[in-house]
This record gives sequence, C-alpha cells and structure tokens, in this order.
Amino acid sequence: MHPSFEQLLAFVTVVEEGSFRAAARKLHKTQPTISAAIQSLELELEIDLFEREHGKAVLTNQGKHLSEIANPLLMQYRALLKSAYAMKDSKQVLYRVGIDPLLSNHAVRQAVHEFSNSFPDVNLKLVTKPSFVLGEMLAHGELDLAIGNPYHKSIYEFRVTELFKINFWWVAHRSLTCNQDTRLLLLEGCKEINSASMVKQHHIWQCEDLNTIVNLCCQQSGIALLPDFIIEALNNNNLVKINDHPYLFGRKLTAAVFCNANETQSQYQKWFCGQLVPKKETTKV
Repeated sequence: MHPSFEQLLAFVTVVEEGSFRAAARKLHKTQPTISAAIQSLELELEIDLFEREHGKAVLTNQGKHLSEIANPLLMQYRALLKSAYAMKDSKQVLYRVGIDPLLSNHAVRQAVHEFSNSFPDVNLKLVTKPSFVLGEMLAHGELDLAIGNPYHKSIYEFRVTELFKINFWWVAHRSLTCNQDTRLLLLEGCKEINSASMVKQHHIWQCEDLNTIVNLCCQQSGIALLPDFIIEALNNNNLVKINDHPYLFGRKLTAAVFCNANETQSQYQKWFCGQLVPKKETTKV
C-alpha cells in the first residue's frame, strides 16, 4: 500500500473544492484524471472515500478520517514549497554599477544593454554620479563596480582597468563673446577636472542635469565643458568649440573600470572589462 502524492493531492483538493470538476479546474487537470487518481487511491487503501451524490463528492466516515490526516501533510508540503521559493528569491544577485555620466559614451551604454542579455537573472542597480562620488561609494561598500575616471584625488586604492580616452571641449553659442567675465556652466564632476586657479577666475553655475547645461549654453548664459560624444550627439550648429581662449583648453580623461583593490575580481567585472577594453588590432604580415 503506497499512495502517491498526486493521489493525496487530488483527494484533498476534491475535499476543499467540493467536487471532482472543481478540483480538476484548481489543479489544471481533466476531470477523468482526478477521478482516476481517487479511484486508484481507494484501491490502494481498500476503502471508499466518497459517496457520489448528484455530482457532489460527499466524504464517507473513512474519507473524513483520511482527510484529517492528509490535510496537514499537504499544508506542510505547500509551506515547504513557499519556503523553497523564498530561499531561491533571496539568492538573486544584485550587482551595483556606478557610471560617471561624463564618460558614459555609446560603448558604455551598449555594454549595460548587453549585460541584461548575458545575465538575465541578475538584478542590476545603476548609479549615475561623478567619478569622485563613485569612488567614495565603492570604498563604503555601496557599489560593486564603477565606470569612470579613477584618477581623481582619493585616499582609497582601487583595482583599475583602463578602457579608452574621451576628449572634453569648451563649447559656446557662436554669438557669445568669451572673456574673463563669461560664466562657466559645469556639469557635476567637471569642476574636479579643472584647475582651481582657473575656476576661480570665473563665475560658475554647476548642475547635475545635462539638458539644463546645454539649454543654458544655447541661451548664451555661459560656456560649457562637454565630452565629445555629447557634443556630436547634440548636432547643434549654434554651439561651437572654443579653440582660441588663452587658458580654457580642452581636456582628455581616461575612462576605466575600477573597484576596491582588496576584492576578488568577479565574473561581472571580468565581463564588463571584456566588453569595454578595446580589442587589439592584429597586424597582417
């Protein structure tokens, strides 16, 4: 005598739902399948569990006794399943990536998109902050990886994988006259990449939002320092690069993947490096 779990599940569901038809709907099975399971269970136990009355399933005394025993077993099984699913959910990976918006060119954005295809079960948290903020967040365990410029002033030590260089240019409306009184429009993080003595010579508006910086620049409210990939994407004929200013020069920054030096390199860090490190061209002999 070895009643199967499927037989007991069908039995308890019939008791809960009140009929074979309703039990079949609940278990997403056909009514003949449920009837066959109950009949097999009755044969295994050599007792009658139900009295069939006008389509309803009425428990016999022996059926009532079995129901009292089987129902707690099914409740424990369902609790087991719920706990198992909860444990599975608790093991879901959350990977936290910080990206400096000044260095987030097409290659970086494409890598983030491809990450979702390569690791569909990993939850990704993206933080867009200047590189010096990302460094602080890495050091305090708030990020797992950063993509930005790791060579800002910092007391922390990072493992760095250099990716590529990005050119920055001062741009202004073509009708704006640039002199010492011209206001500097700086996206958050730009101030840190310029010399303090140069910055002190101008009034500064600093903003976290790129669109605001661009709009102010187009309205001749000042000049802005922008990376070349943003300038190219703007495609605005009224904004021109400043090439003849006595001390406002373009800059070149290194974009890199960096994380805490004392941490083991994860598969996700290796993946981002593999996606973003420029491929070396092979020389034909």
